[in-house]
Amino acid sequence: EVNAYEIKSFLTSGYRGLFPLASLVSHQCVQNCRMVWNTEAPYDNKVVAAQDLKAGEEIATSYLRPSMCSLVRRKTIKEGWYFDCECSRCQDPTELGSHANTLLCPACGTGHMYPLHPLDYNSVWVCKCAHEETSQAVTGLVQGFLDEIKTVYENDRYNVAQWLDMHARAKVYF
Repeated sequence: EVNAYEIKSFLTSGYRGLFPLASLVSHQCVQNCRMVWNTEAPYDNKVVAAQDLKAGEEIATSYLRPSMCSLVRRKTIKEGWYFDCECSRCQDPTELGSHANTLLCPACGTGHMYPLHPLDYNSVWVCKCAHEETSQAVTGLVQGFLDEIKTVYENDRYNVAQWLDMHARAKVYF
């Protein structure tokens, strides 16, 4: 399963396949190539450079959506591919300036909270005002919103009032 790829089809639920050469492409959260999949028989794939590559440079794609925050992304990689990503994006508390993993500080309301040690799953989250949150509290907050998003999407996706209410509650934290 680790080296299998899901090929999505618009007509069926999709297929799983083994692509030996594609399985050699490494993961980095900031990819330098993209995988292009044929969703019809013969279900082949191509690796296409997303930027100029230097001779000998490692070819890397992202196994997950780039919009995913490292709090969720690193856990998903650990559980699905059995390694800890330690790429430059995962090492940086600001995620290379994207702030995809940044919380607004509930104490001062203006500061940003980051994990003190981004590669430590149990790192305390800190703000410049000295306020701290445990990793468990932050994970619970993020997972709570992700679960709510999934529930609304699956059960009542056209309920604009519900989305606006969730947005109002989320913007206090994110």
